[in-house]
Amino acid sequence: MTIFKKKNEPAPFEYNLTLTKSYCDSIIVSSQKSKAEILRTIQIKHNNINLYSFKTENLYNNGKTIVTEWALNPLNHPEYNNIEMLFHKQLENKKTFNLRNSNNKSLGEILITNYGDVLNEGFCEDVSNGFIDEYDLPPFDTWFHLDTQNEKLYSWIPERFVKLIDEVIPCSSTDIYEWEE
Repeated sequence: MTIFKKKNEPAPFEYNLTLTKSYCDSIIVSSQKSKAEILRTIQIKHNNINLYSFKTENLYNNGKTIVTEWALNPLNHPEYNNIEMLFHKQLENKKTFNLRNSNNKSLGEILITNYGDVLNEGFCEDVSNGFIDEYDLPPFDTWFHLDTQNEKLYSWIPERFVKLIDEVIPCSSTDIYEWEE
């Protein structure tokens, strides 16, 4: 599929990455929220139902931790593709964000999640203290590109969470995570 863009308009991948970096920077600069909550700020509704909330749960390694609780499986639903809906809705919300003050010098890494291979074992959620959710997905405020053909989700991981993801990567039994080179 060929994507056409207007003259002088940035390509969607680069534009969405810049938008996501700026959005994430604005959130984490002064937030005291938990790892689960900090980059899950966009509340998405479907049929008047909040698709997620937060709860305190006893995790295997970390004791009581705040985690994301989904109302619907973000990866699988018989009527529609939840990950596509979530991706587009969070991106629409970010597009209302003011980019004028962005310097685009954010430090961090691009994480690729092969969401078609997710087993949602919960171990990655435990190791990340809730930053990765029970479906092995990074926080959706970090999402900036979705490749549905290859079932890959691209996320911007701010520098302060890169080491945490480095600890998570070997915990996935299906090797669903990789850093963009």
